[in-house]
Amino acid sequence: MNFFERRKVFKNTNALDLVPIRKVEHQIEEGGNITIIIPKFRNDKFAKFALGNRKRHIFIHLDEIGTFTWLLIDGISNIRVISEKLKDHFGESLLESEQRVNKFMSRLYQERYITFRQLEVIKET
Repeated sequence: MNFFERRKVFKNTNALDLVPIRKVEHQIEEGGNITIIIPKFRNDKFAKFALGNRKRHIFIHLDEIGTFTWLLIDGISNIRVISEKLKDHFGESLLESEQRVNKFMSRLYQERYITFRQLEVIKET
């Protein structure tokens, strides 16, 4: 999907209606927080050649709010629902939770850790 197709989807969709989908793996640490696992290279053979015995993944450790939000990304719930659950769990104002989740999702999307169901539907056609 090219830039213009993605832009068209984002212009015609309210950000709160987007449904995020995880693209990378995660693990749950001892304290209950999530660590996102990102491969340094997409091609395993190239990674083995380029990195040798060094680590082949980057680990991003999430805090309590990031962990709670990441676990709510199920490919079904939209950002509005995730924001409401965040508000209910942490007692924030709805506007604050919507802004926080929107910013977090934007960053995850920019880094290509998530995509949105609306973009996947267009890619399939």
